[in-house]
Amino acid sequence: MDRLSEVIIFTGDLAGMKRYYESLGLAILQDSPQWVAFDTAGATLGLRPVTDPAEAGIELRFATAELDARVAGLGARGVTLAPPGIARYPWGRFASLQDPEGRRLTFWEPAQPSPHGSGLPLSVVLNCRDLGALKSYYRDTLGFTTGVDTPWWVQLEVGAATLGLHPHVERTAVERHHAGGVTVGLGVPDLLAWYEEANGRGVAFRTPPTDRGFGVFADSMDPDGHEVSIRELPEAESLEEQLAEPFEDDATPRQAAFRKPVKKRATAASRLTLKPVHKGKRTPGARRHPAKAARVVSPRGTGPAGARQKPKVGRDPKRARTKPAIGRLRKAERRALTSQKQAVASASKSKPVKRAATRARKATPAKRTSRARPAKRAERRTRAKR
Repeated sequence: MDRLSEVIIFTGDLAGMKRYYESLGLAILQDSPQWVAFDTAGATLGLRPVTDPAEAGIELRFATAELDARVAGLGARGVTLAPPGIARYPWGRFASLQDPEGRRLTFWEPAQPSPHGSGLPLSVVLNCRDLGALKSYYRDTLGFTTGVDTPWWVQLEVGAATLGLHPHVERTAVERHHAGGVTVGLGVPDLLAWYEEANGRGVAFRTPPTDRGFGVFADSMDPDGHEVSIRELPEAESLEEQLAEPFEDDATPRQAAFRKPVKKRATAASRLTLKPVHKGKRTPGARRHPAKAARVVSPRGTGPAGARQKPKVGRDPKRARTKPAIGRLRKAERRALTSQKQAVASASKSKPVKRAATRARKATPAKRTSRARPAKRAERRTRAKR
């Protein structure tokens, strides 16, 4: 697959263009009187000086592994190369052509692998007068595949860099960056903070950061009049979102073993899976006898020594164990003894006045009452008569 490797701007003001793109925050990788390369991700943004104003403009350079085969395929589709056809230079071989709207394209076979930048990501938008014709040319004639195809945006698969086709519009307050032939795009993480820093460095902007529904953009223009659009990069997905994506559309739950199986040679599978199914599908087996499957009514204590007379399940004879029910008796004795102690303690402390009166009566001798005197007088009279 061909890769968009370089976006070259041919300019008559090399020093001014160099200062402008440096003020945008781009670092310089190579700097010479005939070539300036900036550190951009996806593809390299370069500057080349020209003396003839007619030669100024933007050229897209695509790296290919087999230039001869690529040129042969283009010739079979009726593509005419610019003279002299395939050119040879110390840094590789080149074949140049133009698209139907006059944009310069170059296929080159580099002599050495071109380095990949690590700066701001670079993108290019071709603003087409006839979007349908340009889409057919880049897709069918040049052989580029389309990743996105809509009436307002066609994205071509050209490697790490972004190359898109967009309808040409007149200069408006919002879509002014689609008024030129080619728009150079750069991506930054925090556009508002970057915009304030760039303003401090003297960068002139046509529009401030604006949310256009499909992203936040700020527009500028380089000294040669090329539209430059700065977009805010979307936030990276969190680890939780990345892990959740593969499981959102799973049709069937997946089981994974998390413990050793109880039976030997059994499948170690968990029922608590990503989509729990607590009751699995029953497999047909031998039908049990109704007498063995029926539950036996046998209350506790009806059997010998307080045990059950029959086990709960007829097929489990180990449950019929004769154990004396002595635990409850001991607990009852302890509860009765505790209640008795509490009753004695409460009775001895609840009536202190009556206990004091009882002790006083026992200590004091009995007094004579008026009822006892008549009885003694009658006894004396009886003795006197005798």
